[in-house]
Amino acid sequence: MPLRAVFVSAVVLAISGPALADDLQTCRDRQTEDKAGRLEACEKVISAGQVTGKDLGNALAVRGNALLARHDLDKAIMAFGAAHEADPDNINYLISRGVAYEDKGDDDHAMADFNLVLQMRPNMALALNNRGTLYLRKGVFSSALDDFNAAIRIAPKLYLAHTNRGRVLTVNKDFDGALADFAEAEQIDPAQPQARSYRCMTYTAMGQFDKAIADCTSIIEKAPKICLL
Repeated sequence: MPLRAVFVSAVVLAISGPALADDLQTCRDRQTEDKAGRLEACEKVISAGQVTGKDLGNALAVRGNALLARHDLDKAIMAFGAAHEADPDNINYLISRGVAYEDKGDDDHAMADFNLVLQMRPNMALALNNRGTLYLRKGVFSSALDDFNAAIRIAPKLYLAHTNRGRVLTVNKDFDGALADFAEAEQIDPAQPQARSYRCMTYTAMGQFDKAIADCTSIIEKAPKICLL
């Protein structure tokens, strides 16, 4: 499982009609538990053809996230691209499109999106983490480590970056450093399973098989569908 992250965002013009105004309000509500209702409202906002800028970008990104969750990657890429065109200042849409490209296996386009984000905002820790996962997948471990180190300097509590750096340190046989990163990740967010899963692999590489089995068994019990690549 590539450890990277997706984002979204959201304001507005004169809206014609109370129904559209209600749909727009629902579409903007990132805190709602009614995800299906929000998606439906965003689709109505898009279809109305009366909204531009930030609100259109937000609606398109909600569509993109739904498509990404369904693994409809080509359509997700189109949605995030359209969201970026509607609201070019929102770099989160480029991050999301990069994630969709990465899931599709199109690392070149994913790298281009993450690089573009970092040109616009060099201190974007999530983009550094996501680009690092691409370097890690390509086997360019020094560049991956540089990106994860930079992400952690900017955002010391970024769970993903600690977990990913632990993976690189394991490859480099810096097992103590890797275990320290996995421990930090677990302290940041004990509910997430990835750090323990990768720690299982680290213990295996160290020949500490009892600890490896204990970690892997606990993950199988708590998150049986987790898939780590």
